[in-house]
Amino acid sequence: MGLAEPNERMIYIKIGMSERDTFKTLLHEVIHCIEFESETPIPERITETLEEGIFKVLKLNKIL
Repeated sequence: MGLAEPNERMIYIKIGMSERDTFKTLLHEVIHCIEFESETPIPERITETLEEGIFKVLKLNKIL
């Protein structure tokens, strides 16, 4: 649903998703960008855990 392209320093997100899925995809791809910039491998399972955790914190605190 998304792609972080480190060489272009771009994030691509599929058009037409729900607002929730779009934001969660953005979070996911931002985590990949951090991974690329820090040159520190982050397993996909951890990326997914961070995506969900950050999303929940933002929702619970009514930031989203």
